[in-house]
Amino acid sequence: MHDTFTSIAVTSIKGRNTSFIFEEARRDFAACLHVEAPRPPVVVYGVDIDRVEAMHDAAAADARTVPKGGKERRVRQDQHTLMTVVASHPLTMEEVAADPAKRAEAERWEAMTVDWLRGLYGEGLVSVVRHEDESRWHVHAYILPRDREMKAACLHPGLVAKAEIIAAGRGGTRGPPRRSGENRRGRA
Repeated sequence: MHDTFTSIAVTSIKGRNTSFIFEEARRDFAACLHVEAPRPPVVVYGVDIDRVEAMHDAAAADARTVPKGGKERRVRQDQHTLMTVVASHPLTMEEVAADPAKRAEAERWEAMTVDWLRGLYGEGLVSVVRHEDESRWHVHAYILPRDREMKAACLHPGLVAKAEIIAAGRGGTRGPPRRSGENRRGRA
């Protein structure tokens, strides 16, 4: 099997936000200017993008946090509430269309990728879609946090590792970096 590329990101309600992510996934015109001839995504696993967006927005509206010694409140607008994974296979869409053996290889890789994601995220994995209108065979996965605070950063392996490194330098206490040195240690 060929090498693949995987990218993991978390997104908040504000800024380059979840709405933009869903618009790009759906192939809304303004959000996919990078695609020459946009076509709707193919649902490979779970629900379609409209349903993912509705599930996310409902969960984000209900999400609550309790600051230290404080009163329950809505989560901040800049909190990451959605995690996405993009996994790309090295075969081009042209190669897959022209050769049934290559298509079978790409579909096998796709099924293995979905199984891997299901193993990592369980019920949090709500959708995997394939875009067939770009140069490479690839899938986008959408993961919703299952906790009441909807902290997608707790699902991201890189952010979790960074938090563990920072906490280890503090004797095990967690929280945001307090000094630039902690941030540097987390990036090492």
